[in-house]
Amino acid sequence: MEDEKIIKRGEYALIRNIILAGFLLWLILFVGGLVGFSGSKPIYVLFSVVFLIMLASGFYRPVSYSYLFLAIFLWLGFWFKLTVHTILGYHYIEPIGSFNGTAAAWNEILWVAIVASIGVIGGRIFYEFVRGRSTVVMRNDRFKAPGWYLAIRKWLWIIIMVVAGGVVIFNAVYGIHQIGLVPRTILMWPLNAVIAWMLNIGLATGIATLLWWDISLKKNISLPIYAILIEGFLTSVSVLSRGVYIGHVIPQLFALYKNKKTLIGASLIKGIFIAVIFIGLFIVSQSVVYTLRTYLYQNDHDFSAKILLDKSIYQMRGGVFRTILQLAVDRWVGLEGVMAIQSYPKKGNVFFLDGIKEKRELGKVTLYQGVSKSNYQEISSIFQFANLPGAVAFLYYSGSLWVVMLGMGAFSLLILLIEWVVDILTANPLLCSLIGFGVANDVVQFGLAPRQNVPYFFMVFCSVLFIWFVQSRRLGKP
Repeated sequence: MEDEKIIKRGEYALIRNIILAGFLLWLILFVGGLVGFSGSKPIYVLFSVVFLIMLASGFYRPVSYSYLFLAIFLWLGFWFKLTVHTILGYHYIEPIGSFNGTAAAWNEILWVAIVASIGVIGGRIFYEFVRGRSTVVMRNDRFKAPGWYLAIRKWLWIIIMVVAGGVVIFNAVYGIHQIGLVPRTILMWPLNAVIAWMLNIGLATGIATLLWWDISLKKNISLPIYAILIEGFLTSVSVLSRGVYIGHVIPQLFALYKNKKTLIGASLIKGIFIAVIFIGLFIVSQSVVYTLRTYLYQNDHDFSAKILLDKSIYQMRGGVFRTILQLAVDRWVGLEGVMAIQSYPKKGNVFFLDGIKEKRELGKVTLYQGVSKSNYQEISSIFQFANLPGAVAFLYYSGSLWVVMLGMGAFSLLILLIEWVVDILTANPLLCSLIGFGVANDVVQFGLAPRQNVPYFFMVFCSVLFIWFVQSRRLGKP
């Protein structure tokens, strides 16, 4: 008992020191950004404070994983990106349309961001007022493992890992779902969509489910936990996405940390070892994906390789520091989208409705590519790259700050409700975190033919419904 108190005090002290160090870093960046910002200083101060409140609202008494991830993504994509660019004075690598960089233009950008952040915070306040219960830490009496699971546990783990290996290899060979590339193989409907869903979240969902069943049965997960890392790494390489590894691994490891009291065999040494393996696989995945992308993207001579390799060249010319900036600062969606839309003179209801109805098709340039003056307007027969506006910029298609604020409030409330449904149906914090990360990321990257996201979310909902069914009392009996 005394040892537990000592560990708890040490953990609180560590968290307090991290918060203090983080605030000091924020303060340094804030002062640098304030000095260098070319627009109104008071507006920048308000912008900084509101975004800091939004970020803090995700961490303080966290109500859900999805809201926490959304707050982090938006903070990185707006405040952090603007402040670092202002301090260092280097060019944005995402297209910004006809944005002229005047003080008035920057003030408008910040007002759009401010009302968007207020909308996000408002969504959380409304949800907490109505629901009140967090989905982050699970109660012991809600653990659910089917009664028949224990008898076939080992076989299920073998099957899911074999299926995962088979799917990632099949996808790599036949090119069913790879970032930026048109599918090289078209299978019988709906197999392409099913394989893409499995790679995007399906395989990770299966592993998260089995792992939580193990935890609910008080099993030692020291070995099964590595399935998270293996699946994330293999899928990342197979789909040519450096972000997939982060999106599959971080949410589940974070949920395990938040529910560490329920884990059998957990220790600080094991946690450090997992962290080392995670970092090692992350570095390897970045290198392998970069190499494969360079090879595959240069093979089409009809499409300008320079366009596809612009970001890679940007990294190489600037060395390690530029690479770090690209990965830590410039990859987050948000600010550039609003910059591009701010400069577009035909904002309004018609343009907004056109964006909602838009359907992405091979050989067709989407609305945002034209507005942002994207290099990806150049069409290729095998590539389907596109720049993303993000939810805030998409809502600003309307030209209305009210639409931005209410729309972001609706998005905030929607992701909270989605995670609440996952929690109610599965009582699985790993799934809540995994799906929460996905929906938060989809909001941040929203705007490219949005109606075509519906089938994907329908499949996610069906998978959650299936897990609820197999965990139900009637089917769950041994």
